[in-house]
Amino acid sequence: MKMNEEKINYYVNKGYIDVADHAKFKYIVEILRLFNVNVKGWMRGSYILNENEGIMFTKVQNENWTDTLDEQYMYEHCNPQGDKKIAKRNDYWGDKTIYIFRKEVNDDYEFIGCFKQDEKKIEELFNKGIENQRPYKKVGSRVYLTTFNQIK
Repeated sequence: MKMNEEKINYYVNKGYIDVADHAKFKYIVEILRLFNVNVKGWMRGSYILNENEGIMFTKVQNENWTDTLDEQYMYEHCNPQGDKKIAKRNDYWGDKTIYIFRKEVNDDYEFIGCFKQDEKKIEELFNKGIENQRPYKKVGSRVYLTTFNQIK
């Protein structure tokens, strides 16, 4: 795997990534490097940075999940096997701010913003009988990388 060191260093030195940058990365390990996490490989769809922040690596569509995006929310849609339902709240994320990098079909991962679970919207959907979606409310368009990359 050939990582784009130049791109990684550019954003680390810039100190942030903004949605308007349309920053795309081929590999999850490149994204993790932005946050000063150095691993040789990563096959999971997420990474917990600390008690308040995490990173989600999502694809527009895979076997069990699809996601959609609008101006305010990113929705995870569960495509369950049989009668299986998803939990109302994703306890894995809790109240963390989630930096989401989303991959379109046959494309690279692009930073789409900072999100949090929205309890009010979750209740609204479940009350309407929509029990296969989890909404994440957009709370920011910029992630500051300087927090994770302290220059010595």
